[in-house]
Amino acid sequence: MMLDLCRDIKDISQDLKLIVIDHFGEPEMKVNFNKLTELYIKKQIDISKCLNKVNLEYRHLSPAIYLYNKIISYTGNKFSNEFIELLYVTLDAWNMNSRAAKLSEFSDFKKSILDNQPLFKKLENLNIRNIESAFDTLKDLYNKLNLVSTNSKLVTFTKTLHFILPELVVPIDRKYTLNFFDVNNYQLTNNQYEVFEGIHKGFSDFANTVSPSEKGLSSYIKNSKDGLTWLTSEAKLIDNIVIGYQKSLTK
Repeated sequence: MMLDLCRDIKDISQDLKLIVIDHFGEPEMKVNFNKLTELYIKKQIDISKCLNKVNLEYRHLSPAIYLYNKIISYTGNKFSNEFIELLYVTLDAWNMNSRAAKLSEFSDFKKSILDNQPLFKKLENLNIRNIESAFDTLKDLYNKLNLVSTNSKLVTFTKTLHFILPELVVPIDRKYTLNFFDVNNYQLTNNQYEVFEGIHKGFSDFANTVSPSEKGLSSYIKNSKDGLTWLTSEAKLIDNIVIGYQKSLTK
């Protein structure tokens, strides 16, 4: 009885949503994806302070940073069983097997990665500064990869791709990245790939704005051989800057 009532409510909710969209149209994607660049140009964000704060305070000496450094420094075959197991375990340590996200069974996850090797190979030599040339391939991967058993795939998608292609994709999360851009629940539900692309266009613009400066992003990168670090690539630096900025707002 209760189950039937829940289903009825869900059906009514979906019908009302379709009626509203039919009458008013889809809500516009009003997100300022250039926010980070604008803050930098206005000198309202201190890159060094943000990076230092994150590297010293954020999940320090946790399984998350330990596994992250292990996976980023991996030099073997990224389509081997060893690497894909490490990838799966690292995603779990990054809370990708809880909350809104639920990882697919390992066998399905692994098959999905292996089946899409040709698409990954196309992206190997690209980075965040020239990511716009990769969007067609990234959209194919987004649609084809079977990483989670829920509809909330955006965050897991970005983290998985960052672990495989650390120079290209910035790992996105809800608490920091999506709040930074004020992405709402409707956009997350209905425009996940568009959010991914918009955020990465903005991050690419930021990287290209900072890089020609006297102290570009690459000058902040640290080698994990010198100790556990979050400062591993330009893409991760951008993530760290957003985290550090958001943390500075909650003092």
